[in-house]
Amino acid sequence: SAVDPAAPDGGGGVAASASQSLSFPALTDLTLSNNFITTSGAKILCAALEFNTVLTSLNLRGNEMGLEGMKLIERVCRRTCGTVKGRDVDVRDNETEEERKEEERQKKERRDRRRRKNLESS
Repeated sequence: SAVDPAAPDGGGGVAASASQSLSFPALTDLTLSNNFITTSGAKILCAALEFNTVLTSLNLRGNEMGLEGMKLIERVCRRTCGTVKGRDVDVRDNETEEERKEEERQKKERRDRRRRKNLESS
């Protein structure tokens, strides 16, 4: 279930609930896509992933944990024996609004440089 993105915990409630679920020995597949999980929520999940040895699939696509949160999740999954090990971890589309704006700004700058270069060489 989705949470209100304006909630003060920024998706931390979903992450906290999920971290409790990770203690269930039969849980092998966890999907938390599009739940507004932020970097702080990713940190909560990481703490739980440290102790989970049966999870084989983790879908966190479309949250808002940013590059920092994505790196944290990937790092703990690579490091922890038996925990996903990067086999089926989806953290795509997790950029924050600021990161998306910065990426657009950089694309525009590259496009403008190419145009100037083309004009100079004509």
